[in-house]
Amino acid sequence: MSLLIVFSIIVLLSLGLTQMSILFAKSHNIHDHPDDLRKFHLNPTPATGGLAIGISFFIGLLLVQEIQPSKNESLNAFLWYFFSGALIIFVTGLTDDILGLASKPKFLLQSIAAIIVLFGIKQELFPHFGKVDDLNMWASIGLFGLLWFWIVSNTNMMNLIDGVDGLASTINLTILFGLMTIAFSWQLGDASMFIIPLAGAIIGFLAFNKPPASVFMGDTGSLLLGFSNAVIALVLCFHAPHWKYTFSLILLPAVPAIDTLFSIIRRAKKGVSPFDSDHEHIHHIFQKYFKSPALTDITLGSISMIFVLTAILLANTKDDTLYFTVLSVLLLIVISVSVIYYYKIDAINSIVIQEAELKRTIRRISNGKRELKSDTENAAIDKYVRTFKN
Repeated sequence: MSLLIVFSIIVLLSLGLTQMSILFAKSHNIHDHPDDLRKFHLNPTPATGGLAIGISFFIGLLLVQEIQPSKNESLNAFLWYFFSGALIIFVTGLTDDILGLASKPKFLLQSIAAIIVLFGIKQELFPHFGKVDDLNMWASIGLFGLLWFWIVSNTNMMNLIDGVDGLASTINLTILFGLMTIAFSWQLGDASMFIIPLAGAIIGFLAFNKPPASVFMGDTGSLLLGFSNAVIALVLCFHAPHWKYTFSLILLPAVPAIDTLFSIIRRAKKGVSPFDSDHEHIHHIFQKYFKSPALTDITLGSISMIFVLTAILLANTKDDTLYFTVLSVLLLIVISVSVIYYYKIDAINSIVIQEAELKRTIRRISNGKRELKSDTENAAIDKYVRTFKN
């Protein structure tokens, strides 16, 4: 009952703070502007919703610790490492949204936050698998490198998927549903002390972020959500009934993970930095096809839920054959689709770029900014008219 009260308080707090963040953005001109390529909204939109998510989440963590602390003292102690790392991520995203932050210092700050959390894991949560001090040096370095990669990659994956009204919020709620369900099935209900404040903060924000969005979460929100999901998954990982079940947690962020994988493949083939932005993410393709942020959210949210339900199934099955067969089939599918994507990417890019150019041309003409100045633009308009008539 106490956690339900905290959840209700956080939802209401997030609702109020989101409204305040919109007013703050308008008074300080902190907006995200449409560009017809990566950003499909029609008007400049406040990008300060992450402030509301972050503040609500942090207050929620403190409320849970005060009202109903865990009986697991290790979790209570770890909360402060988590809080410190999340605060660094929050400030990093806020700085990027307001002032702009280059990729290298952003990456460095994310790494520092991850290291703080990993130190907390070493101190408080590792007894299930044995102390790191008992491992040889290279095994210890390899383990911490893997966990660092998990945290930093998840932090950025959620940032990449945040490109359509309500999408990042929707996918995050499916992931949190999976984390909560697995936590209780593994007799770790106390992990809800991290999950409930985050879910409440997202739900309050989503009331203003659903299509058509009146506010965006910005890097402040997306980085914090990705970081928090990754850390909560690690909390579960170190309390898993058996080591094999930890692999099921990888399926929870499958949609942003696959989108990130495709982005890396796409940018590697172009010979550009993986940190460069573009307009060819999964949600861009769905948005161009559906012409509707709501349908894009429902489709990708449903796909995410399928992966989440699969993860819940694998996290609780006692059938080793089923467990490793499903994981192997999913891995084979991802590899196959990635190979196909690599060889078909040029054709996909050509279609996307032509459509984007056509949209920009139509908008310039409709706004009366200039006359047509090339045969290419005239041909584009003729093609558009023919398509419209058909």
